[in-house]
Amino acid sequence: DPSSIQVYLSTDSVGVAPTGTVTLMNGSTAVVSGPLVGVAATSTADASGAVTFSTATTPPGTYNFTAVYSGDSNYAGSTAPSTVPVTIFPAHTPVVVTPSATVMLANQPLQVTVTPTPVKGLPIPTGTVTMSASSDAGQITSPPTSLNNGTVTFNYPANSLSPPTSYFYASYSGDADYAPNTGNATVT
Repeated sequence: DPSSIQVYLSTDSVGVAPTGTVTLMNGSTAVVSGPLVGVAATSTADASGAVTFSTATTPPGTYNFTAVYSGDSNYAGSTAPSTVPVTIFPAHTPVVVTPSATVMLANQPLQVTVTPTPVKGLPIPTGTVTMSASSDAGQITSPPTSLNNGTVTFNYPANSLSPPTSYFYASYSGDADYAPNTGNATVT
């Protein structure tokens, strides 16, 4: 589940709500920008504003963010006086293991598709999946197999797995945006 970063702008003004944009900088690199939602001054509070950034689309890594306010026709632009260290970790994604049949039949091949579920705002997962299939006939472990457009299918020839039950355990390697994870399924 994505997290967020909130930036607050305070003024010493009893005026109108500030507008403009806030940009999070990592050194001299702009990482993300967003519109400031301003609040006009009241009898008990100065004008202020806030912006919330989702980290869902920010690449994993360690940042030293500095907030930069663009300013508007009423307020001058400004830069926060200090940086804030932030570490964004790869997203956790469920790994869905889907056999082509729910019942294991003798003399029938079986396909098992593995899909690490994409997170909204991030690219389709890449990386590899290692599949282990076990039944009374023994265990079959695939070499790491690359995802193709976010999915991979493993083919088990007829009688390579034995009824009544086979267990499938998929291990996803992760990539720059997604953490490693596992998924499993059972065919009876």
